[in-house]
Amino acid sequence: MSQRPFFIPILVAQTTRLALVLAALGLACGSMGCGTDESNSKSRWSTEEPDTGEDSSSKDTDDGADVGEPDASEVEPGDVQLPSAPTRVETVITSANPVAAGGQVTVECQLFDADDQRVYPEAAPAQLVYTSPTTSFLRSANGQIQAIRAGVASLSCAIESLGLVDLEPARLTIVAGEAHTVTTVLDRHVISAGETTSAFCVVFDAYDNVVSDAEPTLISDVSGSGINIEGLDVTITRAGFYTLSCTVPGAAFLDGDLLEVNPTLPAHLVISRVPDQNVYAVGQVISIASLVTDRYDNTITNARVGVTSDPVGEEFGSARFRYHQEGTYVLTALVEGPTEGDVELRAQTTVIINSFGPAIQCDYPADGQMIHAAPGSSITLTGRASDTHGISKLTVNQDLVAIGAGGSFSTSHTVRYGINFVDIAAEDQFGAQNVRTCAFLASNTWTPEAGFFNDDVTLRLGQTAIDDVNRAGPVNSLADILHVVLSSAGLRNSLHQSLLAANPLKPMSCDATLIWCLHWSRVDYLNSTLTGPHSVGMTLVADGLRMVTTVRNFSMNVKITGTTNTTGWVHIEYVTVDLTSNLRLQSGKPQVSLRQINSVQVGAVNMDFPGFSGVIIDMLGFFFQNTLRDMVRDLVRDYIQSSFNQVLDGLVSGLDVNSLGGDLAVPRLDGEGVVNLNFGIRFSSLLVSSARALFGIGTEMTAAAAHAIPSRGVPYPAGTVLLDPTTNQNAAVAVHVGVLNQTLHALWRGGFFHARVGSALFGDSMPEGAYATLETRLPPVAVLSAGGKLTLMLGAVRVSLVYPGLFDEPVVVHLGATARSLVSLQGNELSFSGIQIDEFYFSPESIALNEQSRDVLDNFLRNLVQGLVDASLNNALPSLPIPSFVLPASMSVYGLPAGRELGLTNPNMSSSALHIILQGAFGLR
Repeated sequence: MSQRPFFIPILVAQTTRLALVLAALGLACGSMGCGTDESNSKSRWSTEEPDTGEDSSSKDTDDGADVGEPDASEVEPGDVQLPSAPTRVETVITSANPVAAGGQVTVECQLFDADDQRVYPEAAPAQLVYTSPTTSFLRSANGQIQAIRAGVASLSCAIESLGLVDLEPARLTIVAGEAHTVTTVLDRHVISAGETTSAFCVVFDAYDNVVSDAEPTLISDVSGSGINIEGLDVTITRAGFYTLSCTVPGAAFLDGDLLEVNPTLPAHLVISRVPDQNVYAVGQVISIASLVTDRYDNTITNARVGVTSDPVGEEFGSARFRYHQEGTYVLTALVEGPTEGDVELRAQTTVIINSFGPAIQCDYPADGQMIHAAPGSSITLTGRASDTHGISKLTVNQDLVAIGAGGSFSTSHTVRYGINFVDIAAEDQFGAQNVRTCAFLASNTWTPEAGFFNDDVTLRLGQTAIDDVNRAGPVNSLADILHVVLSSAGLRNSLHQSLLAANPLKPMSCDATLIWCLHWSRVDYLNSTLTGPHSVGMTLVADGLRMVTTVRNFSMNVKITGTTNTTGWVHIEYVTVDLTSNLRLQSGKPQVSLRQINSVQVGAVNMDFPGFSGVIIDMLGFFFQNTLRDMVRDLVRDYIQSSFNQVLDGLVSGLDVNSLGGDLAVPRLDGEGVVNLNFGIRFSSLLVSSARALFGIGTEMTAAAAHAIPSRGVPYPAGTVLLDPTTNQNAAVAVHVGVLNQTLHALWRGGFFHARVGSALFGDSMPEGAYATLETRLPPVAVLSAGGKLTLMLGAVRVSLVYPGLFDEPVVVHLGATARSLVSLQGNELSFSGIQIDEFYFSPESIALNEQSRDVLDNFLRNLVQGLVDASLNNALPSLPIPSFVLPASMSVYGLPAGRELGLTNPNMSSSALHIILQGAFGLR
């Protein structure tokens, strides 16, 4: 059987490999010879079809007869039929179709002659690719085409040198890419507490295409009690402003929507006298402070409250009265306007007017007043002292002070931070003495009573918490989490599914061309293995994280059809992806999103195909192994980019203070019930450098109001709030002393320090029938110092005491004290021990004490202070607010323990003048 001759022009140079290919395929010059004049008449176009694996010596005709090919020796040179020139061009998309926005698009411009035979140029002519719509694509400077706009687009080849344009363009479906921006629109932007608003989420990719199959979730910038999110609906019972954001793991930008939550109708009313005294002087101005809250304990600042007096007194402004006659007066407050359930909200208090009033009165600062003054500054104290026999001598803090008209006095006082005590002693002309201790709270830095104290808790993660470079043992760094993800079946399964969906990996196309196509092939993916070992490294960079990930030993089982038909393996040594992600706050939550791909490197690509076909494939493999290498490179890059960002984003966005939870229930001093504290947090800052990631958290602590005593807010000492702890440990947490004072203030507002106490506080040390009723007009103040020491200040405490055998009828004593304690850590809980009283003041009201009575009272009140300090410290903050990362449910697919916390472990404690500092290891707990 004769063989069709192949006409091969003389080439300037041929590689050894190509020569071996020609030999392997049995290619040879025909009778016309190589390099003869006849060969010069060969057309520059060839219509030789690829060998499809069939016997080329015969073709089936329509009637089934075999027709042999003419022998080359019988063909005269003049009888050679030269192929026609190309008459049309066809556009073939060789890249993925559909393609995600952002993906590269490649096309092959195929030429055909008038007989619809494929024509192969000796040298590829210059070609253009027209796109429509033009807005669906971006072109790079080197001519690469990138799909950007979702929809159906077309591409059309044009060969200007031949005057050919594809009039039936190839159709390309472009789908949305990965989530990039998530926009939130609320159906209601203003609601009342307890109502629900719903979010509408729109997810866009990086090219503003809507990602319709995304499954966003809803988050709030504030977390804690009173916020309930179910799906895309949120119900909030705490008044305030909130940023609600839809989120999708890995999205770079969250465009949240603002929600205002207002209190609902008035449901509760409490009032207090200002100043709060047992007895008032004739002509003294008395104010009634009121506090109205709704059924969720939100303060209603604009509630209208009317106050009346019975008997009538002189109104001295709104809710202010003064009386010119002695007597007992009842003041009644009534909330005006609609109320919850149309219930009348009424409260009453009684004032007693006496001609002389209190023997000693502090006017400014008044007993129990909060003032704005810088520690170390000087203020003028004013007050009055009265006695039926006149005042002959008056001292303030043991300094003699001049007495003015009507017993008035004034003197300078140097302010300290916290509670200040003013000890006043007055003596009449007969030497009878009366004493009074007034207390006021001074600070020049405050945070709102019902507001967030930003950056009062910080979490510092050093480089070793990000990556300890040790994959043996338990999870104790963020990189360990990623290594578990990388080593799971998830990567191989993702690659497997993606490669199956991409079939054919290489469409039928020419691998090697001289004048015509020497070898055709199509490559289909069958299966794969991924044996590793893999590695991942993470380092902190400015405002982000750098991750270098290497996937090793990926092998693909592929099927090749065309000129050669075989099945074998393609081995890729490694793929290394180097990327940088942003670590920042988005809509009030920590978020990880891709910043850039730094590089992608691919190791050696080897092929393993059996038999003689394997020899051919090995020699021709360099024509298509780049296609396979680039495909695997892109798939591994996309998997790591997407999965790692989603895993890290889901992890850091779950950073929370679960050690406290949403509510705290603190047992009351009298042992009857609890004071419920509402604890809320929000992220206030995130600072990332090459040395550490520092998360700043703001806290809020509130309680249902039990009284209406005015407050300037929560005091805290001047100085740096956001602390970056200096440590050689993996992780550290700094808790500002303001967190303690927030808690003490909330307990005070909730009535914790207004109580009737007996054996529940004192045990058996109190005689049967004894009790003390406390009214505390100032919130206690905690002051830290280095060496794990804390001082608690108590002031403006009015004690009504019954002590059988000594005081059978209640006696009133004004009390103030400071006590110091050692602070230690037991697990996550602070422990206060070694409590010692440093300053102690008490002054009985309207009674004279003999030495024995004073000693008994002194001992009793010291025990009372000891019990108050112990209960305040050890019950006020059962656990420190220690932030941790909660592993989301989505991590269970990688074999990670969903719900476990990744955070500070085995901490040790120290303190400064402003912060409690915990340092320790980092890991699962």
